[in-house]
Amino acid sequence: MKKIWVVAILILSSLFLFACQKSVTFSYSSFDYMDTYVALNGVATSDKQAEDVISEVERIYALYHDLSTGYEPLPEDSIYLENIYSINQKVGQTLEIDEALYDMLVFAEEIKTLTNGYFDISIGKIVDRWKSIILDQDPIEIGTKVWILPKKIYGTVESSTMNGTREVIKIVGDETEYHISELAREMDETRFNQVLSQVSLINTDDFSITLSEDSGKFYVHIEGVHIKLDVGAIAKGYATQKVYAYLKSVPIIDFSLSAGSSSIALGQNPNREGGIYIVALTNPLKTMNTAQTYGKVYVKDTTITTSANYEQFFMYEGLRYHHIVSPKTKRPMQYYHSITMIGEDAGYLDAVATALFSMPEAELMAWLTTHQNSEGIELIRFNQDETITPHMIDTLFEEN
Repeated sequence: MKKIWVVAILILSSLFLFACQKSVTFSYSSFDYMDTYVALNGVATSDKQAEDVISEVERIYALYHDLSTGYEPLPEDSIYLENIYSINQKVGQTLEIDEALYDMLVFAEEIKTLTNGYFDISIGKIVDRWKSIILDQDPIEIGTKVWILPKKIYGTVESSTMNGTREVIKIVGDETEYHISELAREMDETRFNQVLSQVSLINTDDFSITLSEDSGKFYVHIEGVHIKLDVGAIAKGYATQKVYAYLKSVPIIDFSLSAGSSSIALGQNPNREGGIYIVALTNPLKTMNTAQTYGKVYVKDTTITTSANYEQFFMYEGLRYHHIVSPKTKRPMQYYHSITMIGEDAGYLDAVATALFSMPEAELMAWLTTHQNSEGIELIRFNQDETITPHMIDTLFEEN
């Protein structure tokens, strides 16, 4: 899950153009952590406070990057005990881990229980198989079978030419000229069935994660022939929540923080009455020639997370197969194009949005009925049939 994970959200308000005379505007950006672009804009009371804030924000993201990565070991001189990569190399062993990683794993297991198993960090090998076919797609060229996304029409590429800087593609029997962004390759049936066969052989029944604490030390033990931890669907939001809580504690009142396009934390907007930010929600069906957004929300002092199917996917029989894999079916499901959640905890929203994305509508509605008010969360569904269903409490949502 990793989500893929995820919908692009645009901050429509210009940030901090007219800060108070005694205030210091600052910004921080980095592409060094969690394979995502982190951007922070804020207003501090002094240059020293701004420097301290930037230093702490970077420390937090660096910490969770090192602990959560599943594709490389810790450096030899690392101050940390283990990370997700090294834990996966030591199945069957009881390992001492840092408290920060222990707390995140405990939180992930709590979300698993909360979502009736729809969130599960132990299915990394299943996720890997689907991601491999998503990332290893052949290029679109003459003779390729493609789906024309705006029309949902299936066809064969007849020609591809350059019109200035624009690649123009024509489909057999269709006189319309298409841009490459309007097309998606149809996955080969043999390759698709091969992945289905591979994931069906992964038995998740013997997977277990045991977390324990003894005398101020923290331990993890994982079991399972095919178990592989993957915290991609929670780590970015979890780290963002730590930063959000830190900013609130300083306090930094006016700020916007984004980790990629799918996880945002907001304070107040100094340039708009009431401190409100207007956040536009990206249309998951967008192409070069369609609307880029489908609505907007008016928010402050909150976090926003989106799970969506439009950044990492392939087409098969007219459906998008994406990077968000259901632990129940071992495959990506096609109930929604995107789910956006609003609430007070970015880590919680990151994990829960991933879980809800794999729930059939009836289960999602039952879960929401039980938990929405007690958890203080709001949700907007962009459904598979292209309808939009908001589940709001107080936040204003406007559909385009």
